[in-house]
Amino acid sequence: MRVYGQHKYEAIRDTLLQNEVQQGQTFWQGEVALEVRTTEGQSGLSDSKNVILISHEGNEIGELSEFDSVANTVLDFTPATKYSGRVVIHQNFIGSIVHLLVDPKTHQAQQ
Repeated sequence: MRVYGQHKYEAIRDTLLQNEVQQGQTFWQGEVALEVRTTEGQSGLSDSKNVILISHEGNEIGELSEFDSVANTVLDFTPATKYSGRVVIHQNFIGSIVHLLVDPKTHQAQQ
């Protein structure tokens, strides 16, 4: 599935991609950990939502919202649920494109 936007992750994604480009590659790919967390909006609990944070080697590189219709039909957004997967980042004319590959059957439920 595609991971959209999130300007706050742009720098880390760009760093990962540029390191590979300097070595002659056209994309970056790597193993990632996914974990569901509840985030609070600006007005507190009334606008909180569950998100899946995507991290590589301890650095957050993206997130999926429970309001993402594709993610919500494939993944479990119960807090503390964990997945592992792979991400591919490549550059195009509008910036970096992030694709997430994860098998939804291999999640670890809340302990």
